[in-house]
Amino acid sequence: RRAASFSKSLLPGPFSDPSSDPLCRFAQFSAFSLAYAAAVLVESCIVIGLYYKTSESLLPSCLRWASRRAAAVGLRRVVSTGTGEELDAPTREVSGAGAHAPTEFSRRDANDFRHEAEKDLNTKWQRVACAIDEVARWVVPLSYAVGLACLLAVK
Repeated sequence: RRAASFSKSLLPGPFSDPSSDPLCRFAQFSAFSLAYAAAVLVESCIVIGLYYKTSESLLPSCLRWASRRAAAVGLRRVVSTGTGEELDAPTREVSGAGAHAPTEFSRRDANDFRHEAEKDLNTKWQRVACAIDEVARWVVPLSYAVGLACLLAVK
């Protein structure tokens, strides 16, 4: 009887004590560390993206292009009248064949701005990125240490 309870506490399985299972503790530690590594990776991507940003909006350029294109072309809208009829709302016409003429791309440096407004916007986004990075520099390691201490303190 004593040997049976001893073997149950050492062997992982449905009848073992989960807090004494070393694999369970290691899995918790691994999942906790993986979650923090993912959070740090996301924070780093956000900081790097903001540090080199030169536009006013946080929307990606493809979404800004799509919204400008939709506004220029005009979306087909159906207007319902009170009598049950549906009429097509007027749409705006686009003058010319395309919204923008094709441009040639050239190599640019991080400090190669097209105009002064772009430089000012980049300075604004650099301040935001530095503020996020400064907060994360203290919050992430401290919260990791506290979370790890709580994880290891559970018996």
